[in-house]
Amino acid sequence: MFKRKNKQPEVRVRTPRPSAQNSSVFSYYASRSRTDVPTGRYQEAPAPAKRGSKWKYIPSYIAAVALLIAVINIFTLSTHPRVVSMAQKTPNILRDNDIYEEAGQALLSKSIWSRSKLTVDTNYTARELQRQFPEIESVVVTMPLLGNRPVIQIAPAEPSLIMANQTGAYVIDEQGRALLKVRELPLARQFNLPTITDDIGIEMQPGSIVLPQKTVQFISVVKTQLAAKNITIDSLSLPAVANELHVRIKGEKYFVKFNLQDDARQQAGAFIAVKGHLKSESITPSEYIDVRIEDRAYYK
Repeated sequence: MFKRKNKQPEVRVRTPRPSAQNSSVFSYYASRSRTDVPTGRYQEAPAPAKRGSKWKYIPSYIAAVALLIAVINIFTLSTHPRVVSMAQKTPNILRDNDIYEEAGQALLSKSIWSRSKLTVDTNYTARELQRQFPEIESVVVTMPLLGNRPVIQIAPAEPSLIMANQTGAYVIDEQGRALLKVRELPLARQFNLPTITDDIGIEMQPGSIVLPQKTVQFISVVKTQLAAKNITIDSLSLPAVANELHVRIKGEKYFVKFNLQDDARQQAGAFIAVKGHLKSESITPSEYIDVRIEDRAYYK
């Protein structure tokens, strides 16, 4: 009969469970292997810079510089002014604009502060122009809003007569002030004003008072009264006699004696009446008609 084989007992080897320490270490290294950035020769190269990134701000730089230049240009002021005549009266006794422009340029060029609209002293320029040119009644210096040339607006004084003596002939204004020599005016601006001859020898200089204002007003009244009767004055003179005015009538051989201290209108009226009376009597004075005394008239 068959022998029964003896079976080997089954041996089971118990595998020890990993400890908590080993499990933790394994997890740590496993995590590093998945997430850490490689180092050394296998390190990833940085991304290259985009081409043209340094040039994208150039338009902004150009715009900023252009804006700065524009602002500087707005406030920069030229020292070469432009003169505008405000003459609305006849006659115009102003000189050529070139003369005033040259004077204004010289004044503005004296100071560096005159190169800017923010620091220029326009009042100083106006005062100096009036001092240099007595024929200017008023002057205003303005700054253009967008341009760079200052504008000088000038208005002339009102001329009343021309006074002549051995020193020359001057234009005299309503205040009796000598404005400028007649020969300094362009020929195109010569005008018809009564000329008074000074026999006294008054010293005349531009800007100086050479006649009392009352005398200028007296002459103006006489001229107006006679013109109203179509009587034209040929010439006037200040003799070497105090407070006396001699007036020559155009077309007549005689002259008329006036008293500068009395009423001009009354004396002019007296002369007109005497002239009419003498004409009606066919009498022509050979030398003068004297109306210096109120309510009296003499002739010779």
